[in-house]
Amino acid sequence: MLMVKAPRVLVDARETDLLRGFHALAVTECLLRAGMKADWHFLTEGDPDEQLAIASLRFDWSIAVSSWDGRTATEDFDLYVIVGDAFPADPTTEAALQAARLTLAGLTSASELPVRPAVLCMLGHDTAALAGMAATLLRAEHITSGSSLGWRR
Repeated sequence: MLMVKAPRVLVDARETDLLRGFHALAVTECLLRAGMKADWHFLTEGDPDEQLAIASLRFDWSIAVSSWDGRTATEDFDLYVIVGDAFPADPTTEAALQAARLTLAGLTSASELPVRPAVLCMLGHDTAALAGMAATLLRAEHITSGSSLGWRR
């Protein structure tokens, strides 16, 4: 029997003037409620509210979580989930984009959409729709290759 590795998902939980990390965490909650198994990693600013929200997910769903600070260039994620008012151009986001095969970006305002390879943009307010798309992408990943999306920039 073929053992399939769980997909590696990076969730941007940074809650800033620009980013809506709690929306991204709501997407994660929807995925967990739907039974999605993944290797969960979270990007934060270290804010206590962000940490508490992640700890609540870990406790409520009995999942293992890892943090990622953007300094480890060798990471390889199947999906990066980010929600915000605009697409940030900071070094940490750039590192996350480089570390992920595919990015699902939810935009919560009528900002200019980023034109980048391997980035799928959607409206960011509907966290259930974002979760549905994330689940579709993660399921497609298992169908196509068993453990990785196979999509490259």
